[in-house]
Amino acid sequence: MKLPSTPLQAVRFARGLRTFLRQPIDRAEAIAEVQARWCRRDQHFLDALDRLVWPIPESPHRKLLAHAGLEPPDVAALVTGSGLEPALETLRDEGVYVAYEEYTGHVPARRGSATFEFSPPDFANPLVRADYIASSGGTRSTGTASGSSFHLRRERAKGYAFLLDLWEVADAPTCVWLPALPGSAGLSSVLSATALGTPPERWFSPTDPSAAARRKRIANGLLPPLSRLYGRPVPAPVHVPVSDPGTVLSWCLARLATAERVLVPTYTSAAVALAQHAIDVGATLEGVVLRCGGEPLTAGRRRLIEQSGAAVVQVFAFSPSGMVAASCLKCRGDEMHLIDHDHGVIQRRRTRPDGVEVDALLWTSLLLSAGQVLLNTENDDYGEIFSGPECGGRIPAACGRAIRGVRGMSKVVAGGTTLHGEALERLVDEVLPQRFGGSPAHYQFAESNPDGAATVVLRVAPAIGPIDGEAVVRAIEEELRLDELGTMALGVWTPGRSLVVERSEPVPARSGKTLPFQALVP
Repeated sequence: MKLPSTPLQAVRFARGLRTFLRQPIDRAEAIAEVQARWCRRDQHFLDALDRLVWPIPESPHRKLLAHAGLEPPDVAALVTGSGLEPALETLRDEGVYVAYEEYTGHVPARRGSATFEFSPPDFANPLVRADYIASSGGTRSTGTASGSSFHLRRERAKGYAFLLDLWEVADAPTCVWLPALPGSAGLSSVLSATALGTPPERWFSPTDPSAAARRKRIANGLLPPLSRLYGRPVPAPVHVPVSDPGTVLSWCLARLATAERVLVPTYTSAAVALAQHAIDVGATLEGVVLRCGGEPLTAGRRRLIEQSGAAVVQVFAFSPSGMVAASCLKCRGDEMHLIDHDHGVIQRRRTRPDGVEVDALLWTSLLLSAGQVLLNTENDDYGEIFSGPECGGRIPAACGRAIRGVRGMSKVVAGGTTLHGEALERLVDEVLPQRFGGSPAHYQFAESNPDGAATVVLRVAPAIGPIDGEAVVRAIEEELRLDELGTMALGVWTPGRSLVVERSEPVPARSGKTLPFQALVP
């Protein structure tokens, strides 16, 4: 998340924050509104097209619709005749979709004889005046930035009200264990809870707030006093690395002395560290609800967390769309209900970089205040969508679909922090061969230990000869520190020893190619 850099932007941000905090959201009304939006998804989609696509000649989606020979009456007839998702599937089959590589501008979008060139700014919502910039992950690359507003944050908070009710923790004491700026996950969780009248009691940051770039460091320091001035105090972020779960455990045990339940939003790997520490010291986490995200909740991780006595729920979120799926207390495995009152999602069969065929997720935004306009647009994730599990009466009938097996196609994730393919390619293709010898074929990053603490492994072929593993890690760290988001990744990884060097042969993909990174298998 980028805060304003000019006086005018700073004033706009401060005013937006004041309005956001001084007008608390009525949770009952918010939940009713979310449930009502589920019943009007078809109309919200058509309204979004009428305001954000059809009147905008430069819109990538309008260009694709025009190439497919589709006009507003055609799309309206599809939606009214078959419903939102079947209509989106028809549009996809007619070429109205945007692959992730097309969205980022790395490859042109080719549809028949036509070629289109897109980039992330082309998808910006023309109706949104940004209060701040929200960025997705990226290391050597700049990530994907999109304008966001406190009005949108308010809409997202309404969806969070529904989830807190679903998890039966609406009034539970909360501590957030997620990064401070430049990471957006921590601030988003803190602001959403505060807007709902239940501000977190503590904000523990796996990354060191004082190590952020100067502007983000100032922002980390200014947000708490500004929020106090506006009457809704936000706790200051305090550095608590994943390697020190005892601080979080102490808070949980102290609050459980007077509360039936407590809520801890955090990364999945941090939840695993907390659970393991509780087991090691003979404490129980019964009454703790761990809200996990950022990484898959594999069967092994779930077993360990539940062994500690904690309940666990999982969320799936991405920038710029926020939370799009979440499990309830009765979900098993890594299943999550699609919280799609503000989104449409279908799939497109395609091939991962390693040759494995997967069902890529195509997202469509239904909110007029969304930071970016998405219509059948990939976000670099894939998964299995299925009819939702029977989880009891707390799930509305409209919330009938679920998702499982969510993974990334061109990124490696550990400690809740993502490194995208571009960063790993540069390390493998240039930095490491130049520093330690060999060729790009001698190095490969991989996700590892899916049933334990997530780890990023660098495989180094034995043919290179003796190397200093610690020197290799230092070289990787030097490269990642060239970017603030890379620095944030190291702030999460290094204390937890989530980056290791392994002397083994890189593993070829099914195509026979040796790729710079190997993602988890489906």
